[in-house]
Formats: sequence, structure tokens, C-alpha cells
Amino acid sequence: MLQHYLKVALRNMFKYKGYTIINLAGLTMGLAICFVLFLWINDERSYDRFHENADRIYRSSWEARFGDNEWKTPWCPCLWRKP
Repeated sequence: MLQHYLKVALRNMFKYKGYTIINLAGLTMGLAICFVLFLWINDERSYDRFHENADRIYRSSWEARFGDNEWKTPWCPCLWRKP
């Protein structure tokens, strides 16, 4: 049964070469994009894992408002004191 399905699939692939190329190109691009996204997400999740106490790392942020505009940024301005 599997041999019959394989034979029919190959016959259709050779009969409709244009659609086969389009489908294989789409499948290849989709798999490549998924692989790159997986690598990027894995890298982002392991950013601070090299520290001994990685579970105790916190991120400070700064919220500012000016008129109708509102910002939430992942940094805090340094307050320099003059000596």
C-alpha cells in the first residue's frame, strides 16, 4: 500500500514539475525560518545563564511621562553627583 502511494506521488511530482518546485521551495523556506527562530529564541532565553546566581538577576526599568507621551525603557538614567 505504501509503495503504491509512493509511486503515485512520484508520478504526480514528475507530471507537475512547476507545482513541485513551488511546494518544495515553500517547505524549505518554512523549515529554515523555523530553525532560525528556534536558534534565536534559544539564545535569548539563555542570555544570563552563565552567572552562578542567574535566578537572582533583576532588570531595572524607567517609566517617564511627558505630556501625552509615555515611555517604559529597560534602563535607568545615572544620577551623577558632583564631588
